Amino acid sequence: MSTGMKLLILSVLAVSLGSFLYLRSLTRRLSEMPELPPAEARTELREFILEVNSSEPETVDLYFPAPLGGRLRKEERTLPLAPTAPDRATQLLLALKEGSRSGLRSVIPLRIEIRAIFLTTDGTLYVDFGNTFPAGFSSGIEAETLAVYSIVNTLAVNIRPLRQVRILLEGKEVETLAGHVDLTRAYPPDPRWVE
Repeated sequence: MSTGMKLLILSVLAVSLGSFLYLRSLTRRLSEMPELPPAEARTELREFILEVNSSEPETVDLYFPAPLGGRLRKEERTLPLAPTAPDRATQLLLALKEGSRSGLRSVIPLRIEIRAIFLTTDGTLYVDFGNTFPAGFSSGIEAETLAVYSIVNTLAVNIRPLRQVRILLEGKEVETLAGHVDLTRAYPPDPRWVE
C-alpha cells in the first residue's frame, strides 16, 4: 500500500473519530439542558395535596439523576405531606414527576399514571404505574437503574416504616422497565447511588 493511500485512510479515520466525539459531546450537552417543570405536573401535585388531609409542610429529600457520573443528587423540597404512607408516596412521586427545580432531569415521564400504591405489613411498598412508562422512558442500563433508585430512595427516605419498593406496570409484575433492570424483585434503598 502506498504512503498516499495510508495517509488518506488515516485522515478518514481521524475525521470519523472527530465527528463521533463531537456528536457524542453534543448529545450529552443537549440531554443535560434543564427542563422547566411543566404546569400540568405542578397542578397535579397541588390538586392531590388539597385532596388529602395534608399536615404542616415538611422538608423532604427527592433524588434526581445528576448530569454526569451515573449517580443521584439530593434535592430538598418542602411539601405538606399526607398522614398515610400511600398518600405520602403519591405526593413524593408527583414531586418527582414535576421534576427538579435545579435543572436535573426527571425519571418519571409526564404522561405516566400512578394507578395505585399500597404498603404491606412487612414494609414493602408497591407502586403501580400505567403502561405508558416504557413508551416515555429513555432506556439503557444506567437510565433504568437511576430511575429505579430515584423512586426507591425518595420513597424510603421519606416514608417510615418502608423497607423496600416493588414497581408494577398495569397491576402486573414485569421483567424490566425497558429491557435492562430486573423488576421481578423488590428494591431496598441504596445510598451508594447518591452523590
